[in-house]
Formats: sequence, structure tokens, C-alpha cells
Amino acid sequence: MKLMLGKPDDTELMLAEQVAGAWRPNPNLAAEMAAFLKGADPEQFEMWVEEPE
Repeated sequence: MKLMLGKPDDTELMLAEQVAGAWRPNPNLAAEMAAFLKGADPEQFEMWVEEPE
């Protein structure tokens, strides 16, 4: 399972992933978040959980 954050332009960022029953943060979160937030409108963000297929 993955915890995702997205913007209306279909840009997505994985915040964390559930592995063996425990949530683990994205190891590249700081760098990816900096790029994701650049020029973004936080009121347009969407958060969801992706379940494995």
C-alpha cells in the first residue's frame, strides 16, 4: 500500500509505503517534496492510499 499526494496536473508523490505491515517513509522524500511544492497551490492537493492490485 502507498500513501500518495497529488496535484491537479497529475503530478504525484509517494509519501510512504507499507512494507511487512509497517509504514516506511519515501527515502527520497525531502528532495522530491521540494520539487513537488515548487509553484504549487496547496489548496489543490489531493491525498489517497493506493492498494496493491
